[in-house]
Amino acid sequence: MQQPNPWILFMGGLMLFQVAAMVYGIKAAPEWAKLLGALIVAACGVLSMLIGLKRQFGKKPEPPKKVQLKRERNATRSSSDLN
Repeated sequence: MQQPNPWILFMGGLMLFQVAAMVYGIKAAPEWAKLLGALIVAACGVLSMLIGLKRQFGKKPEPPKKVQLKRERNATRSSSDLN
């Protein structure tokens, strides 16, 4: 599976702040439940933004070493067999 684009994670974190504002705006819930729900969603938003920024600006992995094609491996084997 391919990893998500880091900027999508960052934008998703920003959208979670809007969800936190909607959770805090619920009128039927008690104040402590609204605040707790908004804090949990906002914390998930911050985490998503940090993961996205870390993936974008973090150390990039080393590119893979050159892999020999099957044809090349067979050619080197046959030349070593002749010697």
